Amino acid sequence: MVERVPDKNEVDSPILSVRTSLCFAILTGQVFWFKLSPMDDNPTPSSSTGSNKTILYVVVAVVVLALVGGGYAFKHQIKTLLMPGATQPETTTMAPEPAQTTTTAPTTGTIMQASEVDYTATGFSPASITVKKGTIVKFINKSGASMSVASNPHPTHTDYPGFDQGKSDAQGKDEYDFTFDKVGSWGYHNHLKSSDRGTVIVTE
Repeated sequence: MVERVPDKNEVDSPILSVRTSLCFAILTGQVFWFKLSPMDDNPTPSSSTGSNKTILYVVVAVVVLALVGGGYAFKHQIKTLLMPGATQPETTTMAPEPAQTTTTAPTTGTIMQASEVDYTATGFSPASITVKKGTIVKFINKSGASMSVASNPHPTHTDYPGFDQGKSDAQGKDEYDFTFDKVGSWGYHNHLKSSDRGTVIVTE
C-alpha cells in the first residue's frame, strides 16, 4: 500500500474556499450596510445611533457565520486529504510467461539426408541408421578385407529381395549403393563374415 500525497491543487482548494467565504461575508456586510443605512437627509442622533448598532450587529453576525462555515469546510477538506485510507491503488506487474521449448524425442539410429555406412575391421559403422523411404545408402569398404553386403538371414538373404551385393554389378567391389524403397527395419550382414551385422530403418 502506497500512501497518497495530496498535490498542491488539493491543498490550495480549502484555502480558496475560506477566502471566498470571507469575501462573501464582506460583500454581504456592505450590502446590509447600504440597505439598512438611513436615507434621511437630516437623521436624528438617536435614530442614527440605533441604526448603526443594528447594521454593526448584522455585519458581525454574517462575518462570523461565514468564517465558521469556511473554517469547517477547510478542516473537513484537510482531514479528508490526510486520512490514512486515502491511498493510491496498487499496480500489479505481470511476470512474463516463460518461453515454451519443444523437445523432440530421439529416434532409434541416425536420420541422415545422404546416408553412408563404412565397413571397417570392427564391423559396420554406424551399426544402425534411420532413413526416409527412397534414400540411397552407400556401403564403403575400409576394412582391407572383402565385403559383400546382403539382407538377413544368412545365407539366403530373403528378408529384402534385391538387397544383395553379390547379385549386383558391385560384386567384388569396395562400394555398394542400394535404394531402400520399402518401409521397415532391415537387418543385413557381410556375407563373407556373417558376424558383422547392421540395421537400416526405413520410414515414410
